[in-house]
Amino acid sequence: MKDDTKNAEIEGMRGVAALFVLYNHIPFASAALNSKYPALFGFVAGSQRFYIPGHCGSLGVQLFFCITGYLFWKRVVVSGKSTDWAQFYRNRFLRLAPAYILFAILMMLTLSVIDGFERHVSAFELAHDVFAQLALGIVQQRRFNGIDTTMFNTVTWTLAYEWGFYVLLPLLAGLRARRWTTAVALAVLVITIFIYDARLYLLLFFLTGAIAAELRLNVQSRPLLGSLAFCALALADVMFPKEAIATAISAVAGFSSFADVTVALVQWVIVSAAFFVAIKTKPYILRLRPLMMLGTISYSLYLLHLTVLQISIRIADRFEPISQWSIAHFWHWAIIATVCSIGAAALSYAFVERPFLHRRRNERRSALASQGL
Repeated sequence: MKDDTKNAEIEGMRGVAALFVLYNHIPFASAALNSKYPALFGFVAGSQRFYIPGHCGSLGVQLFFCITGYLFWKRVVVSGKSTDWAQFYRNRFLRLAPAYILFAILMMLTLSVIDGFERHVSAFELAHDVFAQLALGIVQQRRFNGIDTTMFNTVTWTLAYEWGFYVLLPLLAGLRARRWTTAVALAVLVITIFIYDARLYLLLFFLTGAIAAELRLNVQSRPLLGSLAFCALALADVMFPKEAIATAISAVAGFSSFADVTVALVQWVIVSAAFFVAIKTKPYILRLRPLMMLGTISYSLYLLHLTVLQISIRIADRFEPISQWSIAHFWHWAIIATVCSIGAAALSYAFVERPFLHRRRNERRSALASQGL
């Protein structure tokens, strides 16, 4: 991996985010254990469930969105009005498409093998399903050949948010020159989000990254203090009892409609604080080489881990039924599946992602050379 510490904390955050999402989906893949060992994944008290892996997965996605907002708004800040948007979209396609297409093909092949290559729908419907699965997450499709694909591609919904951000980026960049217009537009956006659908609060995490880039935070390297602050804020978000708080607010007459909004805003503030700390202080923990390496392969890991988990859980189930596993058996499988997921992601990065990254770098160097720069 290139030894460039300029964005080391970003790579480390990607690694943390990818691990959190993977941890979320380990119990998701072994759903048969949820009722047998609820203590593995949190606790249940009455009708309330505190689901630690789910909270980790949410934090991972939120950090990914903050990073996207930061990196691409930083480009807008640096380049001003000189951005070549056609080239931008071409680069985004070449960055995201190869690994995604590999993931979609592997998923469809795995499902076909599991099902014995039987066709359950018409040829036209099958062709539609294939197209939808290859659509880079823009089309959200949870079926292939009549088979539910949720256990394999439940992560792809986030790519629709990513593409939406890329589509809006030129418009937002144009508004940036008029700061009052931008402020009003963002205020309207935030209000609309919470009135229309509180689940769209995830868009606010792109805003967090953009704010961090716009502020051009004066970096003060405090690796130890930054590490402690980042870990404390991340832990606060994971342990934040959002389900209990939302239920308590809903029980108050006249405030039920504010429950989801309140929880969403609190989470946004906590995660935003963690992100600002990471950018400003360069925490030592995010600059650890293993986390940075995971950050480098995080896109492939994000896409492929569910397929690896599903394959490994089916193989393990053949040796001993999942419902009979002990806690120790579960953790043995979880560790092996995690290592296999990281290995598959590393191979995908080396043979699918990296060749396209090198091609883009070479094209950029050739363009600069032709301009005499």
